[in-house]
Amino acid sequence: MDKFLFLSVTLFCVTKISSSYAEEANISRNTLPASENQFPYMVSLQRLSEVHLNPNRGHSCGGALITLQHALTAASCIIVYDPNSKEYVPINRDEYRVFAGSVTLTNFGTQDQIRRIANTVAHPQFSVLWDVNDIGVIVLGTPFSSNTVGVITVRDIGTAENVQPCSGMGWGGGTELMHAPMRALSQSTCNGLTMVLPNMVCAMPEPISYGCPGDRGSPLVCSDGLVGILPTSDTCPIPPPMYVRVSSFTTWIDSVLALAIPELGPEPSTPAPAPTTPVTTTPTPGAGSVFQPGMILLAVIGVVQFFAVRFVC
Repeated sequence: MDKFLFLSVTLFCVTKISSSYAEEANISRNTLPASENQFPYMVSLQRLSEVHLNPNRGHSCGGALITLQHALTAASCIIVYDPNSKEYVPINRDEYRVFAGSVTLTNFGTQDQIRRIANTVAHPQFSVLWDVNDIGVIVLGTPFSSNTVGVITVRDIGTAENVQPCSGMGWGGGTELMHAPMRALSQSTCNGLTMVLPNMVCAMPEPISYGCPGDRGSPLVCSDGLVGILPTSDTCPIPPPMYVRVSSFTTWIDSVLALAIPELGPEPSTPAPAPTTPVTTTPTPGAGSVFQPGMILLAVIGVVQFFAVRFVC
């Protein structure tokens, strides 16, 4: 029994500490909550199978609308590893959707904020191995309404010899869109901190790190123009985050915008959560002898957790 009590107390304390750490990590990832319509071009790429399972509605990546029917994101958001073929392949467009028109992922009351995906196009020179040219386009089945969203144009800031005031943004692992003031650095300054390619731009967060899981594909915006797209980001990086320099890919982007868009059927409704069917069991002889110890065990665990909170953790 002593061993059981010790394990219960240890498990409870570890769980409590882990929960506190997760909350602190989430708070430190960005600085300010975005207000409605502050970044009307922001989109969320969401897995349909997780829409009703996770508080963040299956959010996997961010993106920015450059037209009412096209969103820029990271190529690594729309390319996945297929264990069967052992190759990287495009995501199944029928398993994802795009959400826009609100800074809160749980705030959707109309179909105007949701669109099917007609096509995804990753840059042909995107390299998973070297993490370069990590940019892609999501083509929507039907355009968003201009009454619901806004679009952003690409801006070329050159080598940014003068520090540019910018903003980085993303949902990360939460449900509220967050943003942080950034400073786009010159290529020479950036090269003094880390290796940077000509088609990349780095920006220094002010004052804390940015680029946590879920921020991938999100934009760097300077002077109301789209400057960068955040590539693969599995952990919150040490500054400065490296962005794909969007202006280096305008010719390729224009070629994608000129492609014919596949016709899709009507917008499907959001899949409903699977109904929960109550299970009725028939008591069997001896069932009481199993049930009663189980209730006693639950009571013991409850008492242990009570005293753990007050006297141990």
